[in-house]
This record gives sequence, C-alpha cells and structure tokens, in this order.
Amino acid sequence: MKKNEILTIIIQRITENKNTYDDKFKDYYKVCHYIYTVSQNSGFPFVSMDGKIYVYTGTHLEEVDGNELMMFLKFSFQKLSGDSVYCGKKELINGLTAQFPYTVMGLNVKQAEDKINFGNGTLDLKTGNLCKHNWADYFRYVLPYNYDKNASCPMFMKYLNEVMPEKEAQDVLSEYVGWLFMPGLKLEKILFLYGSGCNGKSVFIDIVEALLGKENISHESLSDLCGEYGANSRSNLAGKILNTCSDVAPNAFAGDLFKRIASGEPISAKILYKDVTTLTDYAKMIFCLNELPKTNDTSNGFYRRFLIAPFNVQIPKNKINPNLAKDIISHELPGIMNWVLEGRERLRMNGKFTDSPVMNKTLEEYKKMGQKKKRKIQLWLPPFSDR
Repeated sequence: MKKNEILTIIIQRITENKNTYDDKFKDYYKVCHYIYTVSQNSGFPFVSMDGKIYVYTGTHLEEVDGNELMMFLKFSFQKLSGDSVYCGKKELINGLTAQFPYTVMGLNVKQAEDKINFGNGTLDLKTGNLCKHNWADYFRYVLPYNYDKNASCPMFMKYLNEVMPEKEAQDVLSEYVGWLFMPGLKLEKILFLYGSGCNGKSVFIDIVEALLGKENISHESLSDLCGEYGANSRSNLAGKILNTCSDVAPNAFAGDLFKRIASGEPISAKILYKDVTTLTDYAKMIFCLNELPKTNDTSNGFYRRFLIAPFNVQIPKNKINPNLAKDIISHELPGIMNWVLEGRERLRMNGKFTDSPVMNKTLEEYKKMGQKKKRKIQLWLPPFSDR
C-alpha cells in the first residue's frame, strides 16, 4: 500500500478519547503513545532510525518526512479530541512533532541480515525459503520485482561478455552487487566503473539502479560526500542500499573521510534544520567515471579501498543499441538478481572478492599515477632550511 493510504487508515482508526490529553494540550506523551498504539494495532507501526521516522507499508518501512508527520499528527489529534480548532495550534503541533520520535524509538533497531526483500516476499538466504513480509525485519526497501529462482538473463550475459570479457572481473561485479545485501561483512571497498565513452559502463549502472529500485539509491558525488560541508550530502545515504554518481569530477578530495566511508565506519551527517547525527548503516558506493580521481593521499590504506573495473572495449557506433539497458531491464531483472545471488554466495564462501588480473593491473597503474604526482610535488618543494 502507498504511504499516504497507510497514514489515512491509521487516522481513521483513531477514536475520540478526551481522557488521553489534558485541557492545556500539554500531555504530548499520552497523545503520541495512543497514536503509536493505534498504528501498531493496525499493522502499520512507526519506527525511528537515523534521526528519521518511518512507517511500515505492508512490505517495508518508508520515510515520513517532517511536513507529512506534522500533518499526520495534526489530523490524528483532531480525530482524537474532536476539536477542529485547537488541532491547528502551533504549540500543539510542535510539541507532538518533537515528542513522537521519542515515543516510537526502539533499542537496537537493525535491518535483518541474510534476507532480501522482494515484491512477493522476503527471501531467507539461509533456508532458501520465500517468507511473508515482516515489519520486524526493519527493511527500508523493497525490490521492484518478484523473486524467481528459475529466471535467467541471456541478454545481460551477452552484453557483459562483450564489455567485460574477463570472467574474474565479471565475478567481482556480481560479488560487489551481492555485497550490498551483506551488511555484516566488512570488506572496505568502493567500486569504480572506469573508461571513456561508448563502452557499456552506463548500461551497467542503469541496470544496477533498476535492480535495486530508484527510491533505494542516492546520487552524491565523492567531492560532496568528502567535502568540508558534506554532512548534508551524507545524510542522504541513510536508509539507501547504494549511492551512485556518474562522471565523478577528477578533483582532489579528502582521503581520510573517503577511507571511513569505504570502511563503513560511523560518519557524521546533518539533516537540514536538525542536529548532527551519526550514521552507522548507510549506502555502499559505485562511481562511474571517465577519469580516475585525484587525491593527496597515496598511502596503501587509501589504494586498498579501490575496486576499479575497466571498461576498455569500445563499442562501434553502428553497433550501439540505445535501448539495450531498457530491453534488459524490462525482461531480465529477476534473472540478473540470481546472477547477483551467485556472486553473494561466492563472496560469503571466500570472504573476499575474486582476484581479477585486469582489475589488479588497472589499480597498479592508478597507484603509479599517484606516486608520479607525489614525486613532482617533492621536486617542486624548496630545500628545508632551519635558518
């Protein structure tokens, strides 16, 4: 069901009860607790995560933004009190909005591991069973298609064999997308799809975005995430499966913050007009670029966080199919997800990404570029003097 329909249902199930609040409208906890109880009894409970409010829609938790929450609480109070005048009082609305996150806050709220949330149910990866959706799995996403264990993806594999011929590199791609559904496995990597135009990397990223669902993806650049004022950008990573950005600017960025994000370590974030919060569960990264990013950090700790998949095959203009991504997305998403699940299982068994010669070579070339730049800077600097 749609979020607005859910909120309307909850309001409709509220019954007038003047004993729930006092005459001065200041017993905000009682009001919020009553509304929360109605939502739970209706099968659509609220949850507070990463400084945001979510409501269960029958398949997953969906964010309720600030304005939506204020309107919901206003009309909930109107239904509860039977008072259509004071429900619009500023003091009341602000008080309820401030209290509600504390009322619905739970301890150790964490998304279920070893499960993936599909349109037709939740796949338990330990048993292979497809189960009913359950709000207590705390999924903030639902994939926009059904699970089909028998689905295949011949068009996708034909495309992949053309643009990424090395089997080991293909395995890394499937493992990385599979890793998006392994929150407990710390591998400290960011995937970069690298190459000039007409090489198929944009088709791959389009397919991955469709595979995950547009609403489950953020689009923040490296420079924005790692910049001095990146806290607002980083807040958009909360509750997302993946962050992607095409044509990353080659400008230098902060290596320390990049390493923390790649490692999945807690990072600061700030929603506009709210306090700074700390994110511990946020999107992993795939960046699509024509030129590798410049950085002042040339340490091994920096470079080991890179997975660079080179798209080196140039597609002749007369063979380019502008509808290829659309055709594959229209017919093969369940099959591609099975390819991803194979990669996930391989990653679980090995505990690391497949060793790809072509990706290793590309990373070594990138390291040499950084070392060459560092030597130039050292040659430019004047000799140190203690005079």
